[in-house]
Amino acid sequence: KIHIHSEKSIPEVQKVLDLPLEKVQIISHGNYLGVNHNYVSRNSARQRFGFGEEDIVFLFIGQIRPYKGLDDLFSAFVDLQQTYPNVRLLIAGNPVHPIRKEAITARARLFRNTTVVEQHLPDEEMQWFYNAADAVVLPYRQILTSGSVLNALSFSRPAIAPRVGMLEEIIRDGENGFLYELGDVKSLVKAMARM
Repeated sequence: KIHIHSEKSIPEVQKVLDLPLEKVQIISHGNYLGVNHNYVSRNSARQRFGFGEEDIVFLFIGQIRPYKGLDDLFSAFVDLQQTYPNVRLLIAGNPVHPIRKEAITARARLFRNTTVVEQHLPDEEMQWFYNAADAVVLPYRQILTSGSVLNALSFSRPAIAPRVGMLEEIIRDGENGFLYELGDVKSLVKAMARM
């Protein structure tokens, strides 16, 4: 048997493996409630990063890889700033080859109101990032499953992600997050503006 997290992942798995459906078992990805430390207040977390009380903070968190769509997020963020000058972008995670260390920091210098922490985040540090944020943006270009979405929801932060795969099963648009059309930056901007 092969275990996957979502029924919507079956077509993707079948592209790679010639597998009869009776060999597939779906086991939902668990949440992280009670797993991560969560005693830091919103105010303390925001002070750590220099964010104001009125700022709207969007968080991108996790390993930094090309398929995670950071280019789309930068484009959307620039558009969003034209209407909402108090938006902030917090990017946290470790770059993975082919993305070079410090490349995201250098790129972020081109944009105002962007903070980057390019490093592996120990579990006890996660609360600082999630509690500083108003929403978590995960602009994947492709995805089967996402621990980052479940982490966001476990910290009671709405997740903004494309309408694809298991994300459609977890994110209830307008309730615990916002969905947008995959690869469509204008749709991503609209989803972020709903905050």
